[in-house]
Amino acid sequence: MTSIHEAMYSGSSALTNYGNAMTVIGNNLANANTTAFKGSRTTFEDILIQTVGISGTRGSTQIGTGVGMSSVDQDMNQGSLNGTTSVTDMSIDGRGFFQVKSKPNVAVQGGVVAAVTSNDTFYTRAGDFKKNKDGYLVTNAGLVLQGWALDKNGNRGGNLQDINLTPFQTSDPKATTLVNVGVNLNASSQINTKVYNPDDPSTYDYATTSRIYDSLGNGHNVELQFRNLGNNSWEWHAVVPSAELDPSQAKAGQKKTAIDLITGNVMAMPGGTGTTGTTGTTGTTGATGTATTGAPYKPGVLVFDSFGRLSQEGSTPITFNFSSSSTKPASQQVLFDFGGAVGVNGDSTNDFALPTGLTGVTTATTGTTGTTGTTGATGTTGTTGTTGTTGTTGTTTSSSPIMYGAGTLAADAGNNGTDATVQLAGDFATLRLSQNGFPTGYLESLAIGQDGKITGNFSNGDSHGLYQVALVDFDNAQDLEQIGSNLFAETRLSGAARADQPQSGRLGAIKNFSLEQSNIDLSSEFVNMITVQRAFQANSRLITVTDGMMEELIALKR
Repeated sequence: MTSIHEAMYSGSSALTNYGNAMTVIGNNLANANTTAFKGSRTTFEDILIQTVGISGTRGSTQIGTGVGMSSVDQDMNQGSLNGTTSVTDMSIDGRGFFQVKSKPNVAVQGGVVAAVTSNDTFYTRAGDFKKNKDGYLVTNAGLVLQGWALDKNGNRGGNLQDINLTPFQTSDPKATTLVNVGVNLNASSQINTKVYNPDDPSTYDYATTSRIYDSLGNGHNVELQFRNLGNNSWEWHAVVPSAELDPSQAKAGQKKTAIDLITGNVMAMPGGTGTTGTTGTTGTTGATGTATTGAPYKPGVLVFDSFGRLSQEGSTPITFNFSSSSTKPASQQVLFDFGGAVGVNGDSTNDFALPTGLTGVTTATTGTTGTTGTTGATGTTGTTGTTGTTGTTGTTTSSSPIMYGAGTLAADAGNNGTDATVQLAGDFATLRLSQNGFPTGYLESLAIGQDGKITGNFSNGDSHGLYQVALVDFDNAQDLEQIGSNLFAETRLSGAARADQPQSGRLGAIKNFSLEQSNIDLSSEFVNMITVQRAFQANSRLITVTDGMMEELIALKR
């Protein structure tokens, strides 16, 4: 009689536990399309073994009394990755979890958002993040994605923090520090013997304009004007509209101002009764200078070899003092790199000597123009117009090197190759003109790399890292606690969370424009459902049969 009752209870325990198993299967099937859902499986164990007879002796018998649910295990295998159209959609290809944190007024309890007073940390594989009205990247439940802030060099900070894009809606301007110049100066052009005047195009042979930016992000056009001095030498000037310069640097009465390559002084324009002399390097004879001494001014000089290539590598710094309608930007120095230009800078401790044996490079024996005149390159405004002595023509080769100005060579090999400045027979042309400054920009788009770095692309062409998404790993991810809303919580059995950058150690890579799908295999779930159903039916039949046996026993009393 007792055994019949136990049979009924065994069937009852089976119905209970197979019902729970069907619930697990139903939950798996219900979440077949849930982002990054991890399926579960039910395992069973026997319970309440009853021993008939003396345990451990011959003839003793053990009888089971039912079935119990051993565990419901999570399947943490990765689901398939499907493409999306949102840049903030991310999936993890490999191990790891995103770390998300509730704000002080947001928490998740049983899958329901509720108000709390502290920050709670959770973990998820569902990367369908969105930017909320405050600029945070959040889950659908409002939890904020965690990562490290990056500096302009891409280096991350020490502590995890909320990823908030609001501070990065604009990009600070960058003052131009380098201009790469590549032009072809026509080797067939005639020597320009006119007195140089930046306002008079006939006094130079070719001009090209580069847009550069000051520290406030204001743009300024710098015109580079080139003059043929003959004998494979060219003189060049950096010219800026006078209205854009600080009054201390702008040349009064001129629309354009040529800036000195050493001191930033402006060029003294010809005038008065005296005529203009020329420097020895132009290969011409010095004419009559003027008596009045003006501010020193140095143009740039480019010297080419017989193949039309610049004979030396270098770059020339020029100091600009721009002005704006509101605030005066800081004085800035800009290097003009011609891919091999000989230039001078403000350090007068060393001179750069042109190589000996250059053909066609001449100089006046007395150094410049007349003894009482100023440097023949530009001349100054004369007051009395006294006559200086005439310089003599230099030889094509010299036992002692010819010195050009006081200054040092500033080497910069960043503009070499086919787009460097050359002197070839052919039309004047600008081959390359680029610079490294930009104005204030506005965030236009994001890009997320496999290493989790979020890069901001701005309207001014600037592009730099903003954050790096963190990934978290556990020793035993199967024992994380599921709390709903695609979230997991750390438990004692899962081990402590360890955060690191993607693709480091065992952590996987970030794939943006994609989401991880559920790892549910529908065919397997249907097989499991049929198996559980059959077991449930068999145990239902067990109870029915056992009930019939009980009726037979009761009928014996009649």
